[in-house]
Amino acid sequence: MKKYLRIGEVAEFCGVRKSTIRHYTDMGILPCEGKTPAGHRLYDARKTMVRVQLIKSASARRSSLKDVKDKLL
Repeated sequence: MKKYLRIGEVAEFCGVRKSTIRHYTDMGILPCEGKTPAGHRLYDARKTMVRVQLIKSASARRSSLKDVKDKLL
């Protein structure tokens, strides 16, 4: 697996939409590691996969994204 993934790759591996990944990033609960020269967001593959699974798990337990953010930070 690559060290960094673009947003579409993260979404596909995690089973969510790209807009969900963007939303998590914009909220500050999913850090973006940088951008490609073309402006595509890059995410650390391992850390991002774990964090998205934690967010999905918390959401399944009806935790708000604000609560998730407070716990993760």
